Amino acid sequence: MKSLVLFVFLAISTSAFAQVVNDTAVNLNFSGRLNHAKGAAILSNPTVDLNSVAGNLVHITGTTTVTSFGTASQAGIKRTVIFDGALVLSYNASTLVFPGSANVNTLAGDVAEVVADTTTKWIVTSYVRRASVP
Repeated sequence: MKSLVLFVFLAISTSAFAQVVNDTAVNLNFSGRLNHAKGAAILSNPTVDLNSVAGNLVHITGTTTVTSFGTASQAGIKRTVIFDGALVLSYNASTLVFPGSANVNTLAGDVAEVVADTTTKWIVTSYVRRASVP
């Protein structure tokens, strides 16, 4: 078994191996599905930690006003958020940004796409009202 592992290791060029190890591969091409995982639901709080969810799809339950989605482990993290209740997403230019720079009153079934622009600033890039969801 060790010789097989060694053979596979030697079959990868040094530069390709370095890219895989350092997670810096470029020009990745997908020809199949890219399936995202659904994380556990999280209760609304002033800070809802989206980085702690083990998945890209998360339900937020409860009705407490949200002022932040927490600290991201890196910029560029994306999450799809489904709201299970009516709550307020409180606009903040430093932590939680929406188109129109105003608070958003959610309804159960609303869906938001959010991205971490920095480790502390989340931007809502898309927001769909439940009435628009089939």
